[in-house]
Amino acid sequence: MLFRSKNKIFSCILMIIICGSIYGQTPSLRFLTKRIINMGPLSKDTIIKKSFSFVNEGNRVLYIEKIYKSCSCTSVVLNKKQFFQNEKGVIDVTIDTKNKIGEQSVTVHLIANTKESDHIIKICYFIN
Repeated sequence: MLFRSKNKIFSCILMIIICGSIYGQTPSLRFLTKRIINMGPLSKDTIIKKSFSFVNEGNRVLYIEKIYKSCSCTSVVLNKKQFFQNEKGVIDVTIDTKNKIGEQSVTVHLIANTKESDHIIKICYFIN
């Protein structure tokens, strides 16, 4: 009987230590390139291709859960969706400016399991 109660106490202490060491640890997405780009004036029907690099500076696994884009003229390719501590990733954004005129902007939202879940990339341009 005494042995069982010691095991329960030991198990409880172990769980408290494990939970305490995990509490407060989160992934952290930091971009290594500018997230807002102004391409300036472009010719009609230009294809814009940009890559955005980032790193997980947190101490837990970073998951990119969803990607939203503001325009159907945009395609987004992410090399993978799970990034370990200090692991780098790349997001490739391609914009087809066909049938666009004047000032334009495209926004890409990365939803991740970070403290601030929404990470924004923005590309601005002007079609002559």
